[in-house]
Amino acid sequence: MPNQTLSPVELLAAGRRVPELDAVRGVAILMVLVWHYVAMQLPDTPGTAVNMFRQALGMCWSGVDLFFVLSGFLIGGILIQHREAPNYFKAFYLRRACRIFPIYYAWLVLYWVLVQFGLPRLAPNTFAEGTPFWSYLLYCQNILQSRPGIEGSPFLGATWSLAVEEQFYLLFPLFVRWVSPSRLPGYLILVALSATAIRLFFFYFMPKPGVAGYFLLPCRWDALCLGALGAWCVRVPSIVQWIRRNQWFLLGLLGICVLIIGVLRASKQSAFIYAGAHLIGFLTLAVGYLAFILLALFNEQNWVRAITSSHLLQRLGMVSYGLYLFHQPVSWLFHDLLWAQPPRITTIGTLMTTGAALVVSLALAVVSWKFFESKFVAWGRGFTYQPAPV
Repeated sequence: MPNQTLSPVELLAAGRRVPELDAVRGVAILMVLVWHYVAMQLPDTPGTAVNMFRQALGMCWSGVDLFFVLSGFLIGGILIQHREAPNYFKAFYLRRACRIFPIYYAWLVLYWVLVQFGLPRLAPNTFAEGTPFWSYLLYCQNILQSRPGIEGSPFLGATWSLAVEEQFYLLFPLFVRWVSPSRLPGYLILVALSATAIRLFFFYFMPKPGVAGYFLLPCRWDALCLGALGAWCVRVPSIVQWIRRNQWFLLGLLGICVLIIGVLRASKQSAFIYAGAHLIGFLTLAVGYLAFILLALFNEQNWVRAITSSHLLQRLGMVSYGLYLFHQPVSWLFHDLLWAQPPRITTIGTLMTTGAALVVSLALAVVSWKFFESKFVAWGRGFTYQPAPV
């Protein structure tokens, strides 16, 4: 049956690619790009028009939270759907490895070669001086970066979120397999709420207040678990019908979340490092982004349809993994080689440098997907889940 005859929810249930979710992924990577290429590079000069524009982009850093919720939604749905498969663990881990490992480790090897044989300036905060290189190989750089005196490499800084997701992928299949389906929603909610308590503990009783609550999996699994809860909901026919009839609820929920985030920002907690933000900020973001994802699947609202039907966002979402890996290193490399400084937009020359880095990052991501990543993804799809025994 052609894709256009199936709704997004039906495509999801059939295990097919959902263009609307590609567009959501495109929104997430676009937010990350705006944060790293615009908001973080513009000068922080109070009272100027440039700074007002910079402040207006202040929530784009949360694109990574949208990635977390979407990952929980997609991975949770796959695991819930194939929970009884005899090769449940084998198929899941092999498919994930084919999707994630090849480009990640190829990028790490390239970085190591550049540092060892040509560009030692890329090394600060990566080897003995900061987060050790082995931590990137084992996906535990986020754990080390939450400790006092340990700094991450600007070249590999964005990979902390990949470590969070990998740690989640390691544990969550066990959770879904061992918890009975009838109790799964309740446990997901409990685990999600526990993240708030864990964040507050790290904030008040651990060094580097606010940092551990940002980098560590237990402090961020509310977004991942709420995404998985959403995946469970769209696989229950009665809930699907209720959502179709009551999209106003999702719109209202999204509006309330936007209002709460606006209040936090107005109270100068935009960096989300204060106790109030740790109490409700991250959880609010997760709930709001889950509402947005569900609206994308039941896209009867015009503004949602305009986003999810954008071919540009859909294609951006398809190459988002490579683009997420490449965009910061390319920007740092360009600015370091041309201006001997971190990425900053202070002149026409540095603005053009940032623009060139964006173009090169996009080109690398497209080439990586077409000629490298997609081959491994296709291979991974060969590891199919076996039907559950009757």
